[in-house]
Amino acid sequence: MMKHRNWLLSGALALAALLAVLLLLTGGLAAAQTGEPAARLRFLHAVSGAGSVDVYLDGARVVPALAEGEVTPHLTVTAGEHQVALRPADSDPTSVALVDVSVSLAADLAFTVVAQGSADAIEAALYEDILDEIAPGLARMTAINAVPDAPPLDILTSAGGPLLQGVNYGTQFGSVNIGTGLQDLVIVPAGGAVDSAIVRIGEVALEHGALYTFVVSGTLDGAEAPSARVVKTPLNVQADGARLRVANASPDAG
Repeated sequence: MMKHRNWLLSGALALAALLAVLLLLTGGLAAAQTGEPAARLRFLHAVSGAGSVDVYLDGARVVPALAEGEVTPHLTVTAGEHQVALRPADSDPTSVALVDVSVSLAADLAFTVVAQGSADAIEAALYEDILDEIAPGLARMTAINAVPDAPPLDILTSAGGPLLQGVNYGTQFGSVNIGTGLQDLVIVPAGGAVDSAIVRIGEVALEHGALYTFVVSGTLDGAEAPSARVVKTPLNVQADGARLRVANASPDAG
């Protein structure tokens, strides 16, 4: 069964945006004032059928009740090692975490921690958001395979043209720069034809200056059929000779 679902920001994300501002004013500003290298980090819930989670960063709850299908803004944090934990929403902060992982954030780069896997076996993985500038007339695409029982996946045009090939579960893929414009896209098992699609993304208007991250979640054999979501993130831009890093994201890719 082919399915197309877009991420929608909810009230919980408004709270996340407020928390992001607070962190920018505390940890991010402190890092700038002390000259400490900084990185950017956001969180994305891609476990179909799972409940909302509270996200903890280095022991502090930074995102309350992140629901399936939601993505936070990027937070500015110091570069280096950080601890990320996920707990059921509104649970005791001292309770055993669903996931507790260490992530290493390189300076001046942006990252996403993705909750992935299945509702009864939630995992977390770190992906770099490649936001370097690109030439005029180009957009950037990448993909995250968050389907634990899926083979490597390809993203094709509806005419069969390959755009992204061999996206493995839980593995950083890299990115591809392509011309802007409207693309009608499907997701297939690696090497498959359009008629073997497990998800139809549909039409996406690729615009210059943005990274389009196609996230596939669900299961092939379980109750939650695979679905595709698109997260659009502005790329870094130049202004007055200095590079600006735009720390927000939009689920509206169409």
